[in-house]
Amino acid sequence: MTSPERMIAIIAALLAQAATAAVVPPPTPTTPPPVETPVASPDTAEGLDPADLALVLQSVDLRMTTQVTVNGKGPYRFIVDTGATRSVISRRLAAELGLTASGKRRLVSTGGVREVEVVRIDELGLGKLIAGPVVAPLLDEANIGAAGMLGIDVLANRQVEMDLIADRMTIRKGASRPASTSGEEIVVVARRRYGELVLVDADIDGEPIYVVLDTGASGSLGNMALKNRLERRLRRQPVKTVMLLDVVGNVLEAQASQLPTIRLGGVTVVSAPAAFADVETFRQFGLIGRPAMLLGMDVLRSFRRVIVDFGTKKVRFQLR
Repeated sequence: MTSPERMIAIIAALLAQAATAAVVPPPTPTTPPPVETPVASPDTAEGLDPADLALVLQSVDLRMTTQVTVNGKGPYRFIVDTGATRSVISRRLAAELGLTASGKRRLVSTGGVREVEVVRIDELGLGKLIAGPVVAPLLDEANIGAAGMLGIDVLANRQVEMDLIADRMTIRKGASRPASTSGEEIVVVARRRYGELVLVDADIDGEPIYVVLDTGASGSLGNMALKNRLERRLRRQPVKTVMLLDVVGNVLEAQASQLPTIRLGGVTVVSAPAAFADVETFRQFGLIGRPAMLLGMDVLRSFRRVIVDFGTKKVRFQLR
């Protein structure tokens, strides 16, 4: 049995290794580098529709968090998770706000399916943007990594723009206006499964794969069908056994290695680490037997900006 200290050390080592991911753009004529312009604050930004929201984000390991009010109180630090169907709140914050459990709901996490207590939140506020009511599962803050998580129930039919250089996020009510387009941009079409976006124009070293965007995960995770398909290529890379911890507190065993080249539409990513396991998430998506991966923040942070449009089912990647 792996001790808690050993498990934490292994997880930390895997997350540290994730920082080696790099992006290689398609060949283009040589052009002068773009000029970086300061990002305006929400109060001074010009040209933003009042329905838009611009927030400064901080880092929790490799994930992104933002400030959220709960029933008018706060703000509190929530992780933005495009791979989660439901928004969740920590038990500590719920107790602080006097929110009591109103029943149980079925929650699908990486480690399995579990009945968990839920509370009703009348309003989740992100600046001028208000969402609710929301039925949110109660989870331990130590497993979440923040006071809560924003899932698809809040982000659905909206456009989420992540500036990964400035650690800044903009949420819009829809795709009624174009997003920022400075720098080279690659647009990838996606499909929706249970609300999440699945990229279908993607492959690893020529092997077609399904890719689910998962900003709530620090590292990327592939299923065993993908590992088996890449078996020959992975033999050239060391494979290690690692322990993964999900938001419910389940500890999972997985195999970690360095991936060959990943192609997402017209852009390629090299030297990206990933773990492999047939987790419950793949089962829920019907992707156990099909090569697939959850694309985490280790790879997404290789880009300058990522724009996820749930309404039009398109993802825009802008290169650094």
